[in-house]
Amino acid sequence: MPKVFGPEHLLFLAVTIAVTTAGLLCAKKFLRTERSRRLLLRCLGAALFVSVLSNRISLSAVKFPGEWIRLIPDSFCGMSSLVLSLSLLFGKKDGHLLHFVWFMALLGGTLTLAYPDFIGQADSVFYMPTITGLLHHAIDVAAVVACLVFGHIRPTFRRWYCQPIGFFAYMTVGAFLISAGGMTDAFYLFEPILPGTPLTVWVMVPIYAALYAATMLGFAAAHGKKTSEAIPRPQA
Repeated sequence: MPKVFGPEHLLFLAVTIAVTTAGLLCAKKFLRTERSRRLLLRCLGAALFVSVLSNRISLSAVKFPGEWIRLIPDSFCGMSSLVLSLSLLFGKKDGHLLHFVWFMALLGGTLTLAYPDFIGQADSVFYMPTITGLLHHAIDVAAVVACLVFGHIRPTFRRWYCQPIGFFAYMTVGAFLISAGGMTDAFYLFEPILPGTPLTVWVMVPIYAALYAATMLGFAAAHGKKTSEAIPRPQA
């Protein structure tokens, strides 16, 4: 049975890092126009949509047969993958939806790839809910990194309000899934993300807010440094 930090997990991580790095390096070298880079991001959005949809279908048909309400993502990662894919396919560059979802998608995807607690739910890593879950998190992270590398999104504190608006939208979906579908673990409103820990959403939100603020400060500092370096200094 696959385990966290077992050979299957570590091999998947290595392949993901190698493919993502090589793909981005090639894209930076050969995709010189805005149109070609936008096409790449749409392809990533399409791949992400297919992977997260496959994951939801496999959960509804294989792991929880007949529970078709599970087609609606019930976790931050699943919903963020869906929102990010639609944003890349149909949204605008540097749009409000991207400003809400990029950090949650990147953080959630990275943490899940590092510690995929669902990897041992079956005897094989190729069990459909497992492999599709790993894939949509991997594409999720690759898509956000590509957006940052190509300037499709420019993180800024000016769009901070996108975070609480998106969060309350997620909570609304979570409340619906709990009341209509009996999914008590939806968005970790009442059950922790990891059993035996206090990590419900109400504990994770302050941690998330602090990480978001620290990241935005980092981007602001980096942007200020670039701006100051670009300003010509007066001659003595």
